[in-house]
Formats: sequence, structure tokens, C-alpha cells
Amino acid sequence: MDHARELELRFFGRVAASFTHELKNVLAIVKETAGLMEDLLAMTPQGAFPHQPRFQRGVGTILEQVSRGVELATRMNRLAHSPDHSLATIDLNDAVDQVCLLSERLARVKGVTLGAEAAPVQVTVVSCPTTFLLSLFKAYEVLWSHLGPGSHVLGKVEWEPRAMVTLGWSGEAAGDADFRGELSRSGEWQDLLTAMETIESRVAWEDDGTLVLEFPRELTR
Repeated sequence: MDHARELELRFFGRVAASFTHELKNVLAIVKETAGLMEDLLAMTPQGAFPHQPRFQRGVGTILEQVSRGVELATRMNRLAHSPDHSLATIDLNDAVDQVCLLSERLARVKGVTLGAEAAPVQVTVVSCPTTFLLSLFKAYEVLWSHLGPGSHVLGKVEWEPRAMVTLGWSGEAAGDADFRGELSRSGEWQDLLTAMETIESRVAWEDDGTLVLEFPRELTR
């Protein structure tokens, strides 16, 4: 990556990180206010306020959505910090979960759901954080873009014999009967290959149709 491109990524990363930090502050205030409303409703004598049950359900919904918003903002904040270092230690379990959560809406537009399954042990690699996350995103994207509504994509972290992420899917292909051929001709597939090559990683297909991403434990450059 040239220096100008690196500066651009760090600029957008810093702005996005600052924005998500402020967003979490806003959500914290909403949570505190909703909590106060919940306490006041709980202290209201039964029957004194005819709409009390509806307001209690509404406050509960607000608190649930605030928690979801905080989780999304936290994940986005971490993604925004990924350009801070050209090399860093990456936890595969966390990285797959992060990409899956942040990509959820994009896949949902296509009617596809995403899932992440962590390995029972911590699996780490030393790589470029931004390109590594891009590779995971593109792997999920190449599948959800060519699957029909109601399909599901599941990414599993493997630790033996190599650091790997396997992506399996269930459902129906959206187009050509030659699913692998359709994928290999797509722009998303070429983007995936480019990103994986940049971090010295490999893409392969298993006999059962599972897509496999193999990562070196540490980049050599």
C-alpha cells in the first residue's frame, strides 16, 4: 500500500472512531433516561396510570435497542481502528464475529442470514488488520450475493493444522446452476483473491462445497 493510500485509510479510521465514540455517549444518555423512566413506572401505584403496561413494554424495547446499538458502535469503533497498524495480532474468533455482525444488514437485504462459530481455543495470526477483515468480508459477500432468499452462510474458525476460516452455506443458489463457476466469474471473487494474495493467504474449495480461507501464522513481509 502506498503512503498516500495509507494516510487516507487512517484519516477515515480516525473520523469513524471518533464518531462511534460520540454515538456511544448518546446511547448512554438514552439508556440512563430510559432506566429512569422504568424506575418511575415501577414506583407508580397499580392502576394509577392506565397506559403503564404499554409504557413499560416501550421502555424495555428502548433498552434492548440501545444495547444492540452499543454493540454495533463498539464493533464499528474497532473496525475504524484497524488502519492504525500495518501489522497486528488478530484473534480469528473475534474477527469473524465482528465481520459477521457488521455485515448482517447487507446480507439481510438479499434475504440471507449470517453466522459465526468460534473455535474452542484462541486462534491468532499476525497480519494486516484492514486487509484481513476485508478478506473475511469478501468471503461472506461472495456467497450471500449469489444465494437465494432464505439461505444461511456460516463461518467457522479452525485452528488445526492451520489457521483457517471455513464458510459453509445452506439454501439455493440465486442464478447459474454452476455455482462455483458463477462465483469465480464475479467481481466479489476477484476482490477476495486480491485481498487474500495481499496477506499471503489461500482460498480453496473442499469437496463438500465449503469455502476455505487459509492464513499464515505471520506475514513474511
